[in-house]
Amino acid sequence: MASLQFRLVLQAVRLATRALMFGLIVWLQSTIADTPVPQEGVLSDGVDIHLVDDGPSDDTEGRTNNESEFEYAKPPFVPGDVFRDELATGGFGPDMVVLPKGSFRMGCMSHFHHCGINERPIRDVRIGQLIAMARFETTFDQYDRFTAPRGLVPDQTWGRGNRPVIHVPWSGAQDYSRWLSKQTGARYRLPSEAEWEFAARAGSTTKFFWGDDIGENRSACLQCGSQWDGRRTAPVGSFLPNAFGLHDMHGNVTEWVEDCWVSDYRQAPTDGSPFLEEGCGSRVLRCGSWDDKPWFVRSAMRYSFRTAEISNRFIGFRVVRDLSEWETLDR
Repeated sequence: MASLQFRLVLQAVRLATRALMFGLIVWLQSTIADTPVPQEGVLSDGVDIHLVDDGPSDDTEGRTNNESEFEYAKPPFVPGDVFRDELATGGFGPDMVVLPKGSFRMGCMSHFHHCGINERPIRDVRIGQLIAMARFETTFDQYDRFTAPRGLVPDQTWGRGNRPVIHVPWSGAQDYSRWLSKQTGARYRLPSEAEWEFAARAGSTTKFFWGDDIGENRSACLQCGSQWDGRRTAPVGSFLPNAFGLHDMHGNVTEWVEDCWVSDYRQAPTDGSPFLEEGCGSRVLRCGSWDDKPWFVRSAMRYSFRTAEISNRFIGFRVVRDLSEWETLDR
C-alpha cells in the first residue's frame, strides 16, 4: 500500500512538472510566430492536456537523442508518461508516449473549400482505452535492427541514424510491429486512422496543432521555413512537439496506418478502431511529407495507395502499443 501511495505522489509531481514545461514551450512557440498555439486544456471527456519533455529539438544534422539525460517512466503509467521497452536481443524499443482517453471531432473542420471530399463528414470519435504512441517516427536505427540480417532499406544517401526510415511498404511496417511485439512481449501495431488523427490534433481543431497558418520552422514540408524543405527528411524531433508530446505529426514523412481505404467517413467506425474489410485493396496514409505543400500536411489530410507493397522516399510510419490494465492507474 505504501509503495502504491508513493507512486501516486510521484505521478502527481511529474504531472505538475509537465504543466510548467508546457507553459515554457507555449511561450517559445508564441515568440517565434504570430500564429495561435494550442493552450493547455481539457478534451471533451475532461482529460487534461499536458506536454512532455520536448526531446531532441536540434538545428544540426544527425544528432541523436541524449538518452542518459532523459528520465523514462515506470508503471503504473498516466497520460503524458514516456517509456520504452527492453528488447530480448538487447537495447530498447522506441520511446512511447501514453495518450489520454477522450472524444474528438474527426475530419476537416476548415471552410468546405479548404477540405478534401474524403475528409468529411465530420464525426465524433471516442478513443476509449489508454494506448501509447511512438514519440517519433520510426528511425533507421530502429528499423535497421529488424532488417539487418536480410539487408537494409535505402536512405537516398541522406544518412541513417535518427532520420525517419523511408522506403518501407505497409507490409514492412506490419512486420516490424510484429518483431517489436515478439522482442518485448507487448503488443505493438500500426495506429488506426482515428488514433492517428486524435494524436496529431492533441486537442486542437485547427489545420495544424499550432493553428491555421503554417508558420516558420515548425515542420519539414515545402514552404514550411525549415532547412529541410523540399530537400530531404529532417532528423526526428527537430521541431517542437504537440500538446501530447509527439513530434513530426505534420510533414517529414507520410505515415502508414492500419485502415483499409474508404472514400469518406460515412462508413468509418466511431470507436477508434480501424476500418477493415476482406480483400482490402487500398491502405491509408496520413499527413504529408518533406516534399509536400502545407495543405497536404494538415491534421485531416489522408491518402490511399492501391497496394500495401508500395514504398518510396516520402513514406514512413510510427507504431502504437496497447497498454494492459496493470500498467496504468486507470483500473
